[in-house]
Amino acid sequence: MSNKDKVSVRPSARVIKRYTRFRHKRWTTLILLLCFFAVTPLLFYSAGAKQTKATWLWDTEWIRDAPDEVISFSKDNQVNLIFVQISTDVREVEYRQFIRKAHEAGIDVHALKGSPEWARADKQEEGTEFIRWVANYNEQAGPKEQFTGVHLDVEPYLLRGWKGDQSRIVREWSHNMTRWLSEARAAGLYIAADVPFWLHRIEASEGGGSLSGWMLERFDSLTIMAYRDHSDSIYDLAIDMLAEAESANKKILIGVELGPTDEGDFVTFHSKSVNYFEEHLQEVGRQSVDHPSYGGVAVHHLRAWYEKVNP
Repeated sequence: MSNKDKVSVRPSARVIKRYTRFRHKRWTTLILLLCFFAVTPLLFYSAGAKQTKATWLWDTEWIRDAPDEVISFSKDNQVNLIFVQISTDVREVEYRQFIRKAHEAGIDVHALKGSPEWARADKQEEGTEFIRWVANYNEQAGPKEQFTGVHLDVEPYLLRGWKGDQSRIVREWSHNMTRWLSEARAAGLYIAADVPFWLHRIEASEGGGSLSGWMLERFDSLTIMAYRDHSDSIYDLAIDMLAEAESANKKILIGVELGPTDEGDFVTFHSKSVNYFEEHLQEVGRQSVDHPSYGGVAVHHLRAWYEKVNP
């Protein structure tokens, strides 16, 4: 082949340029697709994680003495729901002022109360009076000053007679809850409750299923106290009730512990760093997001959280 022929078979500069541009576009498209598939699950998780991030506030005087501090810290940590314990040491006008500020910050407030004794038949009226107090308060408060729900914290398994007389206590507790649910519905109140992660192992007093299943059918939501110091353990404790809630078409929150406890270090994030706590809280969401029943997380409790971040 002559030199002239050899030159004639070489691609022109224009052809080389078009080929190079094609290869560049192909690799760019491939990289963009890989990024899309890598990021999309995180985007869906982020949207779900913002749905509910709750916390308990037990020392009610805090909303009276430093409401801006409570709201600022909550907002900085993406909290959008606070369970505030009702106390006679705080006046109604102070609840109204705090709730108004919370709503302006995009934070809902639920009225919180309860005790193990409320599961007893002779203590039913205490729970009823609490719900009626919230209903009466809301009637007198402005639209932006109202509690958007009630949150019950009744833990009868802490009663001395729980192990020996569990069936009777469950029966009385269920009867009390039926009354409280009726009161809340009549007042148009959202009603939720704290439950231990093992409640699905307890049979409902009416039979035909678990006590947690019975509650999921009736309450608007439940918060599982899945108190452990690692995301894998928290998820493992919550998974059975996530499945139950899915069957009931209800949302549940997964609660984590941040305060000190005498039940063991593995129960709480109290001795762990803030970064460790936040990483595992995020991981709980990532592990649970595939469950339609997953509604978010709840941190127990606000004062311990604040002191952890501001030692």
